[in-house]
Amino acid sequence: MHGQKQSSQTQPKQATRYESEHHSQDRPYHAGQKGPLQQRTDEPTRNTTQTQALSREVNRQNPMTPKLPATQIHAEQKKSASEEQASASKEVISSATQHGTGSTTQEASLRLSTANDTESISQTSGKKSAEEAAAHTDVEPKKRALEISVPITVKELSQLIGVRTTAIIQKLFENEHVAITLNQALDKAMVETIAIMFEKEIVIKTAESPEEVFLREFNGTDAPGDLVLRAPIVTFMGHVNHGKTSLLDSIRHTNLVDKEAGGITQYIGSYKLQYKDQAIVFLDTPGHEAFTSMRARGANVTDIVVLVVAADDGVMPQTLEAVSHAKAANLEPGRVIVAVNKMDLPQFANEKARNDRLERIMQQLAKHEPDLLTPERWGGKAIYVEVSALTKKGIDDLLDNILLVAEINELKANPKHRAYGTVLETKILEGKGVVATVMVQNGTLRQGDIIVCGSQFGRVKDITNHLGKRIKEAGPSTPVEVSGFDHLPDIGDKFYVAENQAQARMVAEANASKKRRTPESDNASAEGADPFKVLLERKKQGLRIVLKTDVQGSLEAIQGKLRLPEFTEKEIKFYLLHAGVGPISEGDVELADASHGVIFGFNVTASSKAEDLAKKKGIAIYRHNVIYQLLENIKELMSGLLKPTITEEHVGRCVIRKIIHISKVGNVAGCFVTAGMIERSSQLRLYRDGILVNKDKPLAIGSLKRFSEDVSKVKEGFECGIKVNGYEDIKEGDELHAFKLISVQRTLE
Repeated sequence: MHGQKQSSQTQPKQATRYESEHHSQDRPYHAGQKGPLQQRTDEPTRNTTQTQALSREVNRQNPMTPKLPATQIHAEQKKSASEEQASASKEVISSATQHGTGSTTQEASLRLSTANDTESISQTSGKKSAEEAAAHTDVEPKKRALEISVPITVKELSQLIGVRTTAIIQKLFENEHVAITLNQALDKAMVETIAIMFEKEIVIKTAESPEEVFLREFNGTDAPGDLVLRAPIVTFMGHVNHGKTSLLDSIRHTNLVDKEAGGITQYIGSYKLQYKDQAIVFLDTPGHEAFTSMRARGANVTDIVVLVVAADDGVMPQTLEAVSHAKAANLEPGRVIVAVNKMDLPQFANEKARNDRLERIMQQLAKHEPDLLTPERWGGKAIYVEVSALTKKGIDDLLDNILLVAEINELKANPKHRAYGTVLETKILEGKGVVATVMVQNGTLRQGDIIVCGSQFGRVKDITNHLGKRIKEAGPSTPVEVSGFDHLPDIGDKFYVAENQAQARMVAEANASKKRRTPESDNASAEGADPFKVLLERKKQGLRIVLKTDVQGSLEAIQGKLRLPEFTEKEIKFYLLHAGVGPISEGDVELADASHGVIFGFNVTASSKAEDLAKKKGIAIYRHNVIYQLLENIKELMSGLLKPTITEEHVGRCVIRKIIHISKVGNVAGCFVTAGMIERSSQLRLYRDGILVNKDKPLAIGSLKRFSEDVSKVKEGFECGIKVNGYEDIKEGDELHAFKLISVQRTLE
């Protein structure tokens, strides 16, 4: 009886709603007054002018049919409206009585509230037929994924996806261990990660930047016939005062050492020499640790490394640091030549003493880096040469081996290509302005070329070779000084020759804009660095560490622990970039920065300059005084790089009892929760007769309602209305299983 009473109350409300939508009246409708349909039924006649106009319109649209009197047309329209009203009322009553007392109010409320959330159908005049109005309501807009262009700031993304910035920042910190700021620029990978976290359907629009378009067109495939052998670029590295510059001076037959302050090279010297009718390019990088960054740039453009080790001192800390830079530059085995210098000293006068000393140096280097520095005589690929910068003993042997390594690796370039290379050094000279020392790595650089380098561009005014002479052009593997920039380009940047000034300006301005869009982080541990890029690089490359200890015994103990299977035989690769004794220096920070690594110090501190540099570059420094705590910290970092385990957590299930079709909304499922609960954030799987229907991907809940109210969850034993996003193939009797994806961070066992 209670259900029948609900039905009788619902019916006239539905009819009144239908009347208000399809027969809008200007006058108000009061209780006890005849409704619009009742008034039309009681009125035998209608406004004569309006009825005649309608009759003429119908006859005009159908000239071949017999003309009907206006009164007959009016009578048929009244009949059609009454039938539609009765049909609408009957549908509500039928759906209510079919499921009993609880379903009556639930479904009627669901239908009415959902209709209120959508745009009402445009009111139709008496001139439009019922069929035209029905055809208009069948148009259903498709839900489209949100299009987002990157890079985009956190604040801009928050506004687009409708999630608070604080929620985005907190979620990233909890799940990805990344601290960001409100105006942090996000790349494609991070936007996709955030979309997954908040279950947002997005489409990333990544238009090619002017620089990417330029580089794609620039880096065309060289024709095999255009490739010719080029001179090898050789970098001299080693510990301070081990004789790198003196050795290079002997090769060049000059006396540069006397002109240098303190005998230390204060800049990257680059020279192109001829030996046996073949060209060799030499880079002399500073050996003192204060110039580690310069040494790193030299290693990144080199083909062959000559590691200079003094026979009397042997392997020193900066010797190993130089090796670490060569390895960080991805130098392949077989491209390292060890020049053991000062073999002319009196203590090495006899052959046995020389052999013993050479054997000792080979053991030390091979132990430190077996892939790169195991000598050929032991089955490795490293070449060891005994030399003397003073007596010039072994110089020819060294040059012969350089040409041999170059020949084996077949170093080639295309001189017909537009030039590109690397900036080694920059300075401002009186009368010349901005001057950049560059290494032409491919193509031919000519006077008058338009070059672009990062956010700077200009026209080449002068080209000066290593002898100080002006030249018209410089081919591959040629170090030159170039003037023509308005401002100093960044050291280490690549330069390219553009087709015209407009293209160069466009690329430079795009690079400058991109640099401005990436603000420095407010985080003290990551100032000036993009934490997203650091995180992604570490995940791709593994954990890379620079280790510094107080004494050699501690260093050997920690290195021994790091060789255990618990560190080496894991999914995340572990690399020890450099291990040494002494305080943390600027060189350690530069190496960690170049390799996307971190620094561990055991019973040591960092200099103030190293601290400032680490803060600027976003390099983490971890200090410990207990070995097992240091090892546990390394394990935690490795665990943080593991991919989390994704598991499904079953939330609940419900059965569809009624399908309600709403215009402009689609099919809405009237459901009864049979187990657990249905949460708004859950994903769904649809089962029909026990068989999974949506096998491709889970379904998302578009809206979840209890009666007319939006709710976040519905518990077992209650009814609800569910609109499934982008999916209409639902039927009565189907089961919806709700689940959540749970991300569990893995740890090293």
